[in-house]
Amino acid sequence: MKKLIIFFIILFSSVLYSFSQDFNPKYYSDYSLGFDGVAVAVFIGIDGEENTSIKIEEIKNRISSLGIATTKLSKKNKWLLEQALNEWEYEKDEYYIVMCADNMYSSDCIILFVKIMGKNSIDWEGYYVEIDKFKKN
Repeated sequence: MKKLIIFFIILFSSVLYSFSQDFNPKYYSDYSLGFDGVAVAVFIGIDGEENTSIKIEEIKNRISSLGIATTKLSKKNKWLLEQALNEWEYEKDEYYIVMCADNMYSSDCIILFVKIMGKNSIDWEGYYVEIDKFKKN
């Protein structure tokens, strides 16, 4: 089975159970930009809801202990983030978790905790994660 799908199942199991969401990463490509990769965005909740902050903190704690925090995205990862979020009709104060990777067999990925601040504005916190390291814990 593909590494990323297993990783998504492990990571999002409690979130997906609550929301019954499709979490299969989708392949995106734009050959004019020279970008391609896989990404998926999962809706977590709305700011102010108690369950939302609990779920985000639970997943953040797990990821932060295994991943390396990042404050800058490559152009490709920024583009993948936008592609994954565009699958949703997102609104201000909603939270999403977005995962971006080169392909379905990647051994690493970027995980982003995203808060929608406005129509074209987001706030995010990101982690670089080695998938094999994550699965061992």
